[in-house]
Amino acid sequence: MLVDAAELIRRMRGGAQAWLVRADGGHHYVVKFLQNGQHPRILVNEWLCSCFLLHLQLCTAQPAFVRCSEEWLRSAGDKGLGIESGGLSKPVQPGLHYGSKVPVDPNRTAIYDFLPDSIMDVVQNRNHFHGLLAFDQWVSNADTRQAVYFRGSAREHLRDAVYPAIGEGYLAMMIDHGYTFQGPDWRLDDLPRQGLYPRPSAYAGIRGWDDLEPWLSRIVHFSTSAVDEALKRIPSAWLAPGEEGELERLLEQLLRRRKRVPDLVGACKQARPELFPNWNVLHVSSGAG
Repeated sequence: MLVDAAELIRRMRGGAQAWLVRADGGHHYVVKFLQNGQHPRILVNEWLCSCFLLHLQLCTAQPAFVRCSEEWLRSAGDKGLGIESGGLSKPVQPGLHYGSKVPVDPNRTAIYDFLPDSIMDVVQNRNHFHGLLAFDQWVSNADTRQAVYFRGSAREHLRDAVYPAIGEGYLAMMIDHGYTFQGPDWRLDDLPRQGLYPRPSAYAGIRGWDDLEPWLSRIVHFSTSAVDEALKRIPSAWLAPGEEGELERLLEQLLRRRKRVPDLVGACKQARPELFPNWNVLHVSSGAG
């Protein structure tokens, strides 16, 4: 999706120095700029992993290319838009940047980055953390798993189950994939303690390998065409000379890594057993192979 930036709202937390932006269609996006506080490659990582998660039917923010014109950037610069580096503020350049669509109107519906365990118990898609456990091991996420919560309709935001026709509840949406592939290093490491949500309540529903389905099997058999489709849509300006070949090699390694994901998850479970209080199965079930 391509949208045009219309209004600069506020700076967000985090090392990427993202901003909340209202686009021309009225929706809000958390925008990470190509000239960000981390590295241009995190935009590529965000785009690819958002596309992959949507293909897996896990709840993540809808990705978009946010076009920032010179005129809009001049106005936004007057409101404080810039990338702080070494005590200086560097300007954002015109072009396409990465946007994560905010799932609700932030002026009308609260969005939380933390819920107490008593409410986590009633998050309608808490089992999506099970799928992200496998996903983050697959894509070698160097960051802790990030999520936000809001009240909304499961039928509107979730695609992979049968939900009540009416009523709302708390939903978890997975965000911030910039440090998948070990961030700007673009490599795939076997580091079982990375990519985990730090609270056992996220994984309390895992009692065995069946509770990672259908996502574990979907990753093991992930579509090559889905990878190719996401790759070809990356704006050329996001890649430096010579990086396209490096990225293609990374994704070839990622596809070869699919079959190893059950073993990677097993190593993760053994490395951090305190996060999986109800999971006692130690061997991969045949259904994931």
